[in-house]
Amino acid sequence: AAPRLVGIWGGVLCYLVLLQKPLREKEIVSLFYLLVAATAIETLLTLAGFFFPECLPWPLDALAYKYGGYAGGIFQQRNVTSSFLATGLTCVLFLLADKHRVLANRYMEKGRMLVLGGTTIAISATLVLLSSRVGLLGGGTGIICASLLFFKTHFCLRTSAGRRILLIILPVLGCFLGARLLNHSVIDSLQHEGSNH
Repeated sequence: AAPRLVGIWGGVLCYLVLLQKPLREKEIVSLFYLLVAATAIETLLTLAGFFFPECLPWPLDALAYKYGGYAGGIFQQRNVTSSFLATGLTCVLFLLADKHRVLANRYMEKGRMLVLGGTTIAISATLVLLSSRVGLLGGGTGIICASLLFFKTHFCLRTSAGRRILLIILPVLGCFLGARLLNHSVIDSLQHEGSNH
């Protein structure tokens, strides 16, 4: 439990430090990229737990075998992992929609958009695979909030119609992919009695 407690209190301390000085937009965007990178790593760990548990280090491999991949990622609990993935999904959608963050090199920008689009699909698919109601609720809320944000007048100037369409299409594609990877229906996967109690 000691590493978990250190991680929790380290997060609280980091949050309190960030509150001491108001962040500029550039710094916030940098934090978004860090969150997206952490979410991408967490997504890879979670997917490896489902499909390639032998590739994971100990104790993640033992947990993946024992719980069939549902002790997802570094958090080792599906609801916590799903909540983190939903947060990362919201950040990646913001970065995807904001055209003020375009790279100068056209090919690099296309690469950035492909990476962000692929990450959006992978995170959405993983959220469906984890079968966490709170994760799906958080992901859906993030999609709605990002969509509504970029339809507001101030942020509408920062995006384009094509990017706003991507905010909806990419997560839907990811959810469809995740539903296809499930070996049962999505409705059946969301009905776990232990969580109800």
